[in-house]
Amino acid sequence: MSKQGEQWHREIDIVINKMKTEIKEIKVKHKDILKKHLDEIKQMQALMKQTLLAIKYIEKSTETIKTKSAKRPSGIAVDCNGDLLYSDGLTRTLNKIKNGQTEELIRLQGWIPGQLCVTSTGDLLVAMLSDVETQSKVARYSVSTEKQTIQFDGEGNSPYSGNNKIKYITENRNHDICVADSVAGAVVVVNWNSELRYKYTGYSSDDNPFNPRGITTDSQGRILTAYFDNHCIHILDQDGQFLHYIDNCGLQSPLGICVDIEDNMFVCERNNGNEKIKYISENRNHDICVADSVASAVVVVNRDGKLGYRYTGHPSITKNKPFKPRGITTDSQSHILTANRDNHCIHILDQNGQFLCFIDNCDLQNPLGICVDIEDNLFVCEYYNVNVKKIKYLK
Repeated sequence: MSKQGEQWHREIDIVINKMKTEIKEIKVKHKDILKKHLDEIKQMQALMKQTLLAIKYIEKSTETIKTKSAKRPSGIAVDCNGDLLYSDGLTRTLNKIKNGQTEELIRLQGWIPGQLCVTSTGDLLVAMLSDVETQSKVARYSVSTEKQTIQFDGEGNSPYSGNNKIKYITENRNHDICVADSVAGAVVVVNWNSELRYKYTGYSSDDNPFNPRGITTDSQGRILTAYFDNHCIHILDQDGQFLHYIDNCGLQSPLGICVDIEDNMFVCERNNGNEKIKYISENRNHDICVADSVASAVVVVNRDGKLGYRYTGHPSITKNKPFKPRGITTDSQSHILTANRDNHCIHILDQNGQFLCFIDNCDLQNPLGICVDIEDNLFVCEYYNVNVKKIKYLK
């Protein structure tokens, strides 16, 4: 072979080897890409499997919990352990529900318990009324031991009105006890030592008599109270100085209010024309979920105020009455649960609004208020027969 031929062979070998190297590199690169895609698919499969298992293991086992008097509780709260507390006005008792069993914590003599509040230290504040309905007071309990009673001020007068109207109660971060007393037309604030600090009786520009309802506090110690008749929220500093109104949001008869850990405020309205309450909950992804029975929809808005979606019910032939969602809550898997009172069932959705299933074989009767504890047990209040049912719906 000539020298020229040898040179050509060498050049061809170089080109072939280079092509082999490039092809090998392409194979390795593609293999890595394919492996990455395969891993993503496996992750998706695992997530889908987890979701399917969650749906598969939805149980319909129920546990019915009745108040001892078979009447609606006067007040409810959840303690630091996630156990449900309730006051029973007819039996004059404060009770705890733990593992499906009702334990009587306190039996009052001569007093009727009302609204409850669990404090930052784990104590229980109870607003209560005398048997003859002429005096009101607030008591603080640690487990079943009374630690504090607030009944009279320094001049021997009661800071609260003596009547059977609801007195909403909360604790501020400085441990002040704040009571919204609608009959007295005042927010009454008492300090840790049972001393009356002040009474806030409204702002001079108010058109209607001040009748505060729901009350809450925020991370800065400000007090927010719902002014039902004037359709607004009053905001005070912790010393009772009026700061400003919230009155430009189209509020209609605000009743219940609360503030989350990021100082977002949630307001329940009571519509005078329809007598409906919008139930509100926050999901783990910070979506705000509202059950609006008048609109026949669960409305979900993200933390930026943008509409995520509206769930208007499931087209089941077995649920023949219009979808009118009432109570709403979320669980540890970000499922949304809402009570469909007229169809006697609970709807379960994923966080994107996709219907998953009903809870409808637990002999539910007109479910109204619902909540989920830290172990994903569902508690359902039934409207007419005064039951609280505990439903273990996930494994």
